[in-house]
Amino acid sequence: MNKANTQAWIAAGGAVFGVIAQLISTSRFGLAVSADSANYLSVAESFYNGNGFVQFDDFKFYNTPPLYPLLLSLAFVLHIPILVFAKLLNLLAYIAAQYFCWRIIRNYFEGAFRGAVALLVAAAYWPFTLAFTWCLSEGVFIALFCGLQYHLLVQPETKKHRMMVALFIALMCMQRYAGLMMLPGLVAYWLIRREKWKHMLLQLAPALLLMGLWFARNLAVSGMLLGDHHPGDKFSLAAVVDNTMRIGWLAYVPLAVLAFMIFMLFARSQKSGSADPITLLLTLASTSYLVLLIVQPGLKPAQWPRYLTVIWIPLTLIVARWIIEFGERGVKANRLAFMALMGGIIFQLIFGFDKAFKAQSEGAGGYSTEYWQSKTVAGYLRNKVPAGTLMSNYPDFVWLTTHRKCRYTQFNQDQTAPYITKNTTVDYCIWFNRPDRVSQMKPLEDIMAKHHLQRAAGNTEMSIWKVGG
Repeated sequence: MNKANTQAWIAAGGAVFGVIAQLISTSRFGLAVSADSANYLSVAESFYNGNGFVQFDDFKFYNTPPLYPLLLSLAFVLHIPILVFAKLLNLLAYIAAQYFCWRIIRNYFEGAFRGAVALLVAAAYWPFTLAFTWCLSEGVFIALFCGLQYHLLVQPETKKHRMMVALFIALMCMQRYAGLMMLPGLVAYWLIRREKWKHMLLQLAPALLLMGLWFARNLAVSGMLLGDHHPGDKFSLAAVVDNTMRIGWLAYVPLAVLAFMIFMLFARSQKSGSADPITLLLTLASTSYLVLLIVQPGLKPAQWPRYLTVIWIPLTLIVARWIIEFGERGVKANRLAFMALMGGIIFQLIFGFDKAFKAQSEGAGGYSTEYWQSKTVAGYLRNKVPAGTLMSNYPDFVWLTTHRKCRYTQFNQDQTAPYITKNTTVDYCIWFNRPDRVSQMKPLEDIMAKHHLQRAAGNTEMSIWKVGG
């Protein structure tokens, strides 16, 4: 077997590791699910049933683009349980991401390092644990972003190539707003590479058209382009300081890596007269995304790792590129570079499998954990959920468990009069004794006063109240 085939088999072995890790992680309760998952899943079902983009709480879906719930709606066409379909979709997205990465690695990395870099990418810890094991839109987005990288970096510049680039950009933007946040970096890449303006506009046109239609729809149903968020509230320089105080040093590790790579790009371009295409593209797209992310008010420490998953593989490739360039300085440097790559592989493999086996025993995360799926919570709710319209401080969990529509109880920022008007037809309130949303929602005492609640059932973990009893 020649070296090229050996390296390809190593890359395939890395992909198999990822598939096994995902299957182990989701073997107990399935994919990890959250409030966002409930939104996506309920909208997928609503769309298939011809009711448009409507969530489990009867509110219009407009805070994220529509591609992911549209993909999930195929589960009903194929008569596959939707969470099983979501799991298959994540596995296919992971395999596709690894395929595109291998094609990039084969073209931009040389010698024995190819297999090591492929393993390093395949073992990437954050994408495994925070994207591909959750019923969220990040997994498919990662695959689309890797596909865009492949078509920009590997494929020859032809009419077909530009059509594929346009397709991937459009799909990325319709999957997550992160796609739009990467566009400034992509345009900068084209300008540095001296792409023709005509070609740039043609490749951006489908994404801009589709997003324009989605924003117009949002404006029609909510009065705002970005749903609950006014565009002027989405970006603020003051948010940089606020996010730094709450997220801490974790926010600036990837930015520091990218700042270093930008410096290296500048130094190389001054020396050789041109910049390395792969490092240029990945650095500019990732920097654009991170800068526009860090200026958004209200980022939470728990959200930050999830947001970083979409650029974790590009960051891994950038660092691997720099390590290998260091290794070209001589035999000792080459050995150090190889040891660094192997250290990264081993480190990520250990954490990846540790997370996988922990998830196997405790659940993948979110509502797919022992507590939420226990007899006293999910089991009790299934047996005791009353007939009639429902509201809850965890309506997402109520819908995921019982498949019954359920509205949110009052958030702190909700005005009382409109809230009461929206919930005049509610028959029961299901209240969970959990601290997670205490800072966001009105306490049970307030809900009791507004709706004249009378206890109908309950246990130590939850209670069910008759409205107006």
